[in-house]
Amino acid sequence: MGDEEKLQKELDKKRGILRLKPNLVPQAYPGLNRIGVRNSRPGKLGYASERWIACCVGRLRRLRSEPKAPNAGLSVISLQTTHHDILLGDAFDLLPSRMLGENFAKANHNTLGFMLGILDVGYPIFSHIHPTRDESYYFLQHPVASGSLPYSHLGFHPETTSSEVLECLKRWNDDKALDLSPAYRLNTGEGFYTRAGVPHAPGTAITLELGEPSDEYHILQADYMGRLFSKRDFLLKELPSEEDVIRLIDFETSTDSNYYRKYHLLPEPVSKPPEGEGSERWIYNPRTTGKYSGKEIKVKPRAKITCHEDAAHPLLIWQGKAVIEQTPVRAKLGQDEVLVTKEAAEAGYTVKNTGKSWLVAYKAFGPNVYSQT
Repeated sequence: MGDEEKLQKELDKKRGILRLKPNLVPQAYPGLNRIGVRNSRPGKLGYASERWIACCVGRLRRLRSEPKAPNAGLSVISLQTTHHDILLGDAFDLLPSRMLGENFAKANHNTLGFMLGILDVGYPIFSHIHPTRDESYYFLQHPVASGSLPYSHLGFHPETTSSEVLECLKRWNDDKALDLSPAYRLNTGEGFYTRAGVPHAPGTAITLELGEPSDEYHILQADYMGRLFSKRDFLLKELPSEEDVIRLIDFETSTDSNYYRKYHLLPEPVSKPPEGEGSERWIYNPRTTGKYSGKEIKVKPRAKITCHEDAAHPLLIWQGKAVIEQTPVRAKLGQDEVLVTKEAAEAGYTVKNTGKSWLVAYKAFGPNVYSQT
């Protein structure tokens, strides 16, 4: 039985709900063990302090000397009926219409069109920019939600000039780039939207991050945790000079005196709530950007809701336990992540809370799935 036939069988039996394996992605910063895995000691590639959800974008090699890991960052479907595994991206290539819908699959090159992840930041992340990636954050509820420093540096102070930033990049021997950037408190149940080219140094609040599908970045902070980053490997990369990095920065957005009010995110109820005893809120409102969107769902104990969506999407269980159609899920690593395919999303699927507490879960959607109005 080939992979396509195995996938067809799973889709038929599981009503379009596919279980995904946890996708832990090593990073330079340590975590606080808030994503279900202990990460106090780094492995060969770093600390297990990020988890990517339903991801088709591989993790970049940070250094040429780094061991090759060709599938790092790529999510895997666990086929329950045949006891096989298949890369999520391969499944999209095999059955794009059933998985994603024909038009969406063509427009997004057989992917979901976004990156979704959980950041378990135990020490603030270095200041950096993504030249082609917008991203948004939502700060999750957790017993250790805030961490030691729940503040993120975002953008630049309004009076900051490109010459001041360039001076930091030329000098490349300290972390003074942070002095040019204001810090904002990270409150549970709130978030921020960060445009491409805006410097940011995320703080230690546990974060659900949704953004465009890219792992490209340039670090602006030379010194990090007592380590001096290589300018060639982490700042310049393929660029010839520091001036070229400066040209990637969106100074207009970064120095906006109304930055907080424009880019601070608060959840909003959806206009058409699900059927049943539960609720949905936009945590990444499509009004902010047409590039992606996302919802939080809550279901009362022992109750159920029926969801209808316009596109395939991952569903991550953050609190409680449930049955999604025929698939049992719970807030435990390895049992908390599924992909709802296009056909299941359109037809409608039930989420039954089988626990004694409220069920809390998160969904994410790709470009232009929902209107910006």
